[in-house]
Parts: sequence; structure tokens; C-alpha cells
Amino acid sequence: MSGTGQPERSETPEARHWVRTALLLAIVLVLAGMEHAGNAAWETYAWRASSAASGYPKSGTLADHGLGGLLLRTEHEQNPWIVVDMQSERYVQRVVVQNPTACCSDQGLLLVEVGTDGESFSPVGRRTAAFDTWTVDFPPSRARYVRLRAKANTSLRFRELQIQ
Repeated sequence: MSGTGQPERSETPEARHWVRTALLLAIVLVLAGMEHAGNAAWETYAWRASSAASGYPKSGTLADHGLGGLLLRTEHEQNPWIVVDMQSERYVQRVVVQNPTACCSDQGLLLVEVGTDGESFSPVGRRTAAFDTWTVDFPPSRARYVRLRAKANTSLRFRELQIQ
């Protein structure tokens, strides 16, 4: 016993190891939570498209919706695309695309790609069938940019685009 009436503690090296491990794990979980919290603001991500149909913008944020409630509408062209800039690198693992309900579910081959530099992209999803809503789940990938592009002579018309 110590002079205060409390029993003396003798921590073993193993006990100290587990305390350090628990503290390190807590720090990692807090940092991971901060990363995830940054992903919640997908509406602020900036985008730009290969073109814009008359009356529609060629760039904006994912929260912006224009004519008919559409996020974007490109001109009819060969291989139209949209690139989303998330402003910094982060882990992404899901992209959700919604077509307008009245049309456009037949845009042909649509690719989803991710990249860190805005120039080189890696494919994470491919769609060949018509869809109203398409959820692309893939292993967590570090990226700053997400690109969706059609492989056809067509136009892109999206009602909603989410990146998580």
C-alpha cells in the first residue's frame, strides 16, 4: 500500500501495450469519422460537363437543379461526360445516379470512373441496361474526381447524382 491508503499499481508491459493500442484505435476511429463527415456534404461538390444543352449550365454543384429539376443535360454528342470535383481526396464507395422519370433511361453504355488527378481514371462501374436509379457500389477507393461518361452518340440527362 502507498502512503495514501491506495494499493500500488504495477502495470505490466502487456497492460501498457493494450492501453496504447486502445488509444491508437480511438484516434483512428475519430479520424475516420471526420473523413466520413466530410463525405456528407456531397451536395457542395462541383461538376463540369462536356457540353450543355440550351438553357442548361455546363457546370455547377450537385445541389444545383435547373430546368425541369434536372441537374444537367448535355447536348447530343459522341461520348458525353460529367466530372465531379470533390475538392480534396477522400474515400468513395458509392455513386447513385437518377435519370429523369419521363425519359432518358436508355442512355446506353454508361461508365463510372474515379481518379486523383482529374486526368487518369479507373473504372468502378458499368451499366448497359436502361435504368431510372442506378446505385454503383464498389470497394472504397481514394479519389478526388468522379467521372461518368457515355460510350455512344447520346446526351446525358441526370436528375440526381450522389457520391458517398
